Amino acid sequence: LKGDGRGGLYVDFYDRLDAVDINDVIITSGMGQLFPKGIRCGTVKEIQAPPTGLFQKLIIEGAVDTYKLEQVLVVTDMNLSEH
Repeated sequence: LKGDGRGGLYVDFYDRLDAVDINDVIITSGMGQLFPKGIRCGTVKEIQAPPTGLFQKLIIEGAVDTYKLEQVLVVTDMNLSEH
């Protein structure tokens, strides 16, 4: 998931063979171990699939309006066990 520099979001290089539909929910996978699994990022608003090629681009509507956020919690350590 990337920002377009104008407040929009997109997923680039989404495999054309993977099923995706408008209004599908995009969540974090947890695979990169940077973000925990299952955080809702947004919904698919548009699918840009060129007639040739291996990939398509998904235009995403963010789950929150980041311009209206007043507080943000940044998690820096996913090991939440008490010491």
